[in-house]
Amino acid sequence: MNASLMGRLIAVLFLSREITHREHLRTTSYAKHIALNEFYDGIIEIADSIAEAYQGRYGIIDIIPMLDAPAPGEIADVLEGQLALVEQLRYTSVDKQQTAIQNLIDEAVALYLSTLYKLRTFK
Repeated sequence: MNASLMGRLIAVLFLSREITHREHLRTTSYAKHIALNEFYDGIIEIADSIAEAYQGRYGIIDIIPMLDAPAPGEIADVLEGQLALVEQLRYTSVDKQQTAIQNLIDEAVALYLSTLYKLRTFK
């Protein structure tokens, strides 16, 4: 499969973690504070699991790039954009038949979706 695309997918997850942690520290909304905390704690573990499973199947991912943060905006909109990138990269970075890895990516997608629900529903 494509290690450079998997490196990019992992980089997107890392960047999402960084962005949400920063927003977590500056928000004045308790609900947003908690939802973002759950996201950044969870996404890093999932990213690690995806990378390790991928490397167990295909070998070391040599490069996980440092990505630039997207333009500032509402955190829910930023996360929605990051989710779109994850969904775009998932089947180009690893074959659909690699269900163990795809299931881990599903966990990341589910965390994004759950967080988006919380951010948009609870103030």
